[in-house]
Amino acid sequence: MPKTWGADEADLQQQLEHVAEQTQPQNTPKAKRPRAGRQALPAHLTRIDVRHEPASCTCGDCGRALTLIRDEVVEKLDVIPAQFHVMRHIYPQMACRACGNDSRSTQ
Repeated sequence: MPKTWGADEADLQQQLEHVAEQTQPQNTPKAKRPRAGRQALPAHLTRIDVRHEPASCTCGDCGRALTLIRDEVVEKLDVIPAQFHVMRHIYPQMACRACGNDSRSTQ
């Protein structure tokens, strides 16, 4: 018995539905993406500290001694041929207790 247009159309529609079912994304949870931004440098690498002291430890406004607030540590990966290490640049951030002026060393 020869196929009719209606039978051909029904057969094609059935095949399209079958293909669509196979290409539908499954309801599986997505894999977690790694955190954006820079990752911490590996702890096993040797650290070499380079301390950047300010030119003056006195307040430019009132002349009194500056007080250390905290050290800002910036880690940069550096390479010595056949050896890796981390250069730690430490920038002290100072402030005057008398007038509240803060002095930050240039980076």
